[in-house]
Amino acid sequence: MTTPRTKSSSTVASTFGALALLALALPANANDISSASPTVVEAGSGSVTVTFTIDSSVFPPPPPAGIAPTSVTLGTLEGGSIQHASQFVVEASFSVPSDTAPGFPGATIVFSTPQGTLSYTGDGLVEVVAASGPPAASFAFTPGSGVAPLSVAFTDASTGVVGSHAWSFGDGGSSSDANPVHVFTAPGVYSVSLTVTGPEGSDSTTQADAITVIDPDILVGTYPVVDTGQTACFDNNGEIVPPASGAAFYGQDGQHAGNAPSFTLSADGLTVADEVTGLTWVRDPDTDGDGDIDADDKILLGDADAYVAQLNADNFGGYNDWRLPSIKELYSLVDFRGTDPSGYTGTDTSGITPYIDTAYFDFGFGDTAAGERLIDAQYLSSTEYVSTTMDGNATVFGFNFADGRIKGYPQSKAMYVRCVRGNPLYGLNHYSDNGNGTIRDEATGLMWMQADSGTGMDWQEALAWAQARNDENYLGFDDWRLPDAKELQTLFDYDNAPRHNGQPAIDAVFSCTSISGEDGSLDYPFYWTGTTHVTWTGSGGWGVYLCFGTAYGYWNSVWQDVHGAGAQRSDPKHDDGTDYSAGHGPQGDAVRIDNFVRLVRTMLPTDDSVGDGIPDAWRREHFGGTGTTVDSDSEATADPDKDGLSNYDEYVADTDPNDGGSSFSSEGAMNASGFSVSYESSAERLYTLWRSADLSAGSWQTVATQINIPGTGGAASLIDSDPLTPAGFYRVEVKLP
Repeated sequence: MTTPRTKSSSTVASTFGALALLALALPANANDISSASPTVVEAGSGSVTVTFTIDSSVFPPPPPAGIAPTSVTLGTLEGGSIQHASQFVVEASFSVPSDTAPGFPGATIVFSTPQGTLSYTGDGLVEVVAASGPPAASFAFTPGSGVAPLSVAFTDASTGVVGSHAWSFGDGGSSSDANPVHVFTAPGVYSVSLTVTGPEGSDSTTQADAITVIDPDILVGTYPVVDTGQTACFDNNGEIVPPASGAAFYGQDGQHAGNAPSFTLSADGLTVADEVTGLTWVRDPDTDGDGDIDADDKILLGDADAYVAQLNADNFGGYNDWRLPSIKELYSLVDFRGTDPSGYTGTDTSGITPYIDTAYFDFGFGDTAAGERLIDAQYLSSTEYVSTTMDGNATVFGFNFADGRIKGYPQSKAMYVRCVRGNPLYGLNHYSDNGNGTIRDEATGLMWMQADSGTGMDWQEALAWAQARNDENYLGFDDWRLPDAKELQTLFDYDNAPRHNGQPAIDAVFSCTSISGEDGSLDYPFYWTGTTHVTWTGSGGWGVYLCFGTAYGYWNSVWQDVHGAGAQRSDPKHDDGTDYSAGHGPQGDAVRIDNFVRLVRTMLPTDDSVGDGIPDAWRREHFGGTGTTVDSDSEATADPDKDGLSNYDEYVADTDPNDGGSSFSSEGAMNASGFSVSYESSAERLYTLWRSADLSAGSWQTVATQINIPGTGGAASLIDSDPLTPAGFYRVEVKLP
């Protein structure tokens, strides 16, 4: 039970005086610290990280946000690596020697502030127990798969007294560190072993096929982005006629058509195949099989593995490789023709459109009969947040197909489940730095600005900013656009978060402008998309943004992480004077309005960063690298195979510039049809037959019907059915389509 702090005063004036004095040297009350995890540590167990939660009702005052504690102690043990995870959550690592006395040492957390010292204490939270027997080996790691080179962080989770560690990573690498980071450089599947040794013996454990390292060269077109489905255009209030180029609000989601959704329902009606992504989905989230979709169908993250195992044991839909989808896989289903019912108090849902295609997928709103809100249609993903939310809760990401948002939810929350199978590469990026301020993702086929806008702006200004960049041929291209929600979400790196490792939730190949978060901490921006978040009333006044920094909310009267870096929410498109000083919505979502921008464009086969007529893709294919820069071998005028043809000539002929035997040639012969010229053709080139009687200037003419003939990718011929007599000369022109 928490003992409330009191203030002694008899007048208003002396009340403020007492508060000031208390802030200078505030005594601690017993059990200001309400809980700790773990609750039991073993003497001699080495380094143990303990998470403490301070009672949010302490007064006065609560712990200061954004300031790390000066010290954290557990009896006589001094804590190190102190982290102030959120306002009421503190983490510290303790070395617990084997001679530590068993019992319940008291915990103390001390903050030093400009106003003085604040102390918080707790008794009976952590028990130190004597060592017993050999240690039991156990470990965790993240990530379990990725593109080579893959950096994996291993965490020793062994119990008992551990004096030494011996890791074997399956690729010839090893480590004696307690919590090593190992880089797997070669593609493959690796089993990892750990042996721990203590005063009373040793133990070993192996996780077979634990790490999958993927060859980046196979990640080409493996992560196609399905279009949002949004075809209407909006201004700051509602739907408008699609604006013309140069006009206000031009370039939004509704004016760019991506990969159109394409689904196929299985003959038995149990599964839905996505023809764009290569993923196959369970059609119906009715997990208990009672014929309806309600609260009883929702599952906790901790129970999801058992549900998936049962699907596979049942060979559901004819398959036994079902899995819980990642948040990137789940987001591929999102249809932004949906309308957000937030604020709707009725029960008739016929006028509300979910954020999923109900022509193929069964769907249910929140179970109001069970006391849920209509919008409680969150679907579980396998993507756990690397930090915590809402006063220190372990968190997992989900998507709400009723209100159209990604949020991190406490892992104690049950959600609907829709399992997936197929295309295990979906959601993996393959980035290359082009060296010119752009980043190429071969997996999605998208090219991105490496840097962001550097400043925030409202939605209309963001669209205009994209147009202005095109007008100046920014970074060599004039087809930049504000990404739609699903394009921008592909950039999330869910292994990063400001509250986890100080980094934005994006790959380090990109740069992000740092900002000051709502609580004053160093953080990173929200980024606009071109997608409008339409409400059930038809309003288009809010735009979709993605949180690459902390997803702040004003929760329990403090600014803190409420949804996790990697969330997708929405903001008003412009400042209409509404006061959002305490946030917006049930979790007090931070409202900024002036969000940042990172533009995107679709990579084209004709992209020519050098500007010499040779596409980047051709130069990449034959000379490696990014294809966006040149050297003495790859410049257009070079002839690396010394066959007398420049690289540009070889590109036009579609021959190999590094093989002197690869050149365009032709042979002629008379036959019954006329004079035939034969050659090896390219399916990506056009061929025209020319003839001349005497090779004199101006004598060359094209042969009728033999102009711009597409190649076949193999042997081909052009024929002059009325050949020159008594003699003639022929040549074949090769050109680009």
